[in-house]
This record gives sequence, structure tokens and C-alpha cells, in this order.
Amino acid sequence: MRTYTLKPHQIKIYNEIKTLPTVLTYYVFQQSLTHPNLTLNELKKVIRSTVNKFCYEYGNHPQYTYKKRDENKLVKYYCFFETSEDFFWSQNTNTIVNEEIRNFGLHFHLFVSFNPSIYLPDTFGFKMVQELSSIKHKMKSFSKFDYIKRIKLEPDFIYYHTKQMMFRYEPEMILKNYLP
Repeated sequence: MRTYTLKPHQIKIYNEIKTLPTVLTYYVFQQSLTHPNLTLNELKKVIRSTVNKFCYEYGNHPQYTYKKRDENKLVKYYCFFETSEDFFWSQNTNTIVNEEIRNFGLHFHLFVSFNPSIYLPDTFGFKMVQELSSIKHKMKSFSKFDYIKRIKLEPDFIYYHTKQMMFRYEPEMILKNYLP
């Protein structure tokens, strides 16, 4: 439940997410606390690469012939990147929240809508894990990866994912491949 007043940018994000098709899969990824982590740009590259490779491999079938750059027709996504709660508050308050912050806890929440002809959330998740562990010096960068098929988007659940933007809009912490 929200305990702060929503800003216009949070409402805009909410409205964008609500335009995603209703059958969504929700993926969440947490980085390791003991191994080198992927940067924000590396994570974005992994997500884009996963979508491209997935569409290339599964986009040809009797109902649809895949053409390069058709990814947005086959897979729509909206991704939130977040930091750990301690790191977030250390950046947004005048007090030291925790002197032991060694890792800013970058992780993501990814909402994916598949074209019904390639609804393969398990396969997509497997490809995502392959891509996340493909960078040689950061192969052990993640500690947790999970997903939920056919998630129902409740307003509070969407607003929950905008909470780290309660003070200001940070467009670099969002990755999406479509415009509503």
C-alpha cells in the first residue's frame, strides 16, 4: 500500500504499463553480493539481446514469418531497474542509512507480453539466464532469477514498482520496447 503522494511521472508510468497486453509474465533478477555485478548498461544489453535472440529463434512459424526488427511485434516489455533499499535511502536522505553499504544492489523487474504464437515464458527465461551468464568475467553475477506466468496487474503492484521514483523521475532506470 502506498504511503506517499504519487508524482505525475509515476502516474504516467502506471498508464504505460496498463497498455501492455493482459497476459504478462513477470521476471525478477537479483545480482550476487559476492561476485562482480553487471552494470546498468550491461543489464539493458542482456535484455535486448535476449529478446532479439528469442524472436529470431522462435519467430518463424505457420502463423507468422519473422523479419528482422519485428521484435516489438512479438515481444513487448517494460523493465524497472532498482537498487537495494539501503542504497536508495542513502541517496535520498541527509543521513547515513548504513555505513556498511558495499553494493548498491542493482536488480530488475521485467514485465513481458508475448505474441500468442510464441508464448514460451519458460524458454524466454532460460534464454535470459544464458545471456545473464554470458559475460565471461561476470558469469556468476546473479544470485536469484525467477518468474511468474500470467500475472494480473493490480494497481498497487504497478505502483510498487514505481516507488524508487517517488522523489524524481529517472528514465535511465526504465527500459521498454514500445510506446503505448
